[in-house]
Formats: sequence, structure tokens, C-alpha cells
Amino acid sequence: MGLVAITVTEPPVSESAEDDVAERFRRAIGEFNCRHFFECHETLEAIWIEDVRSHERRFFQGILQVAVGLLHLSNLNHRGATNLLERGCDKLERFRPQQYGVDVDRLLRDARACREAVTRLGKDRLEQFDRALIPTIELGDLRALEEDWREV
Repeated sequence: MGLVAITVTEPPVSESAEDDVAERFRRAIGEFNCRHFFECHETLEAIWIEDVRSHERRFFQGILQVAVGLLHLSNLNHRGATNLLERGCDKLERFRPQQYGVDVDRLLRDARACREAVTRLGKDRLEQFDRALIPTIELGDLRALEEDWREV
């Protein structure tokens, strides 16, 4: 069995040395969209660990788990992909329709479609996964994230 070929482009590199949450979140979403799922996990994990708000931190963890599910998919780990995609979606459900510039409804729809395809293929045909089903995240306004983070 081979790996699912995932086309990778370079994530956007910040010109700023700022280490604020909005910039780090932008970087994480750029990593996600460029299919650098391990790096996205690392970036989001740092934000998730810092966030002391029990409810909101589940949002970061949900995206993180979707990214790890997609990393498992790229490694043809059927069980890991299905489990992490499901767990990530379960966490994101409470943030519908939108949170911190992310269209959560769209991410859930796309991540669930991806999980359904993985489930249908099963572990023996996972290399046939249609890479066009890998979700991307369009990031909008981050003012709410910046404002909430200042209150922490």
C-alpha cells in the first residue's frame, strides 16, 4: 500500500514577527489549506494549550482534530482518519454557524463528506480517496478572536 498523494504548496509566511493569537491562527489555517496537517496541529495545539476558556478552546481542538484526521488519511490510516474526523466534527458542532472567522457549517459539511468517503472506501481501498474532497477553510474577520483573547 502506498500513501495517498496529497499535493502540497507552501503555506503563507508571515512578514511580521508578531506572536499574537490572530497571526498564529492565520498561520494554522494557511497550514491546513496547504495540507501541512502536522504543522497545523502544532500551531493550533499551542493556541489550544494557552486558551484558559474551557468552551472556546474546544473550537481550536476541533480544527486540530480534523487536521490530524487528514494527516492520518495521508498515511492511509483508516481508523485514525475516521476517528479523528468524527471527534473533530463533534467538537466543532457547538460553534455553528461561524466562529472566529471560520464558516463552521461549511467546514463540518466538507469534513463529514470526507469522512463518509473514507468510510465507504474502507481500509483496503483508501489509496483511491478523491483528494478533491479534502476540505479547506476560508478565513474571515478575526476581530472577535482578538477581542476575546484580550479578555483572557
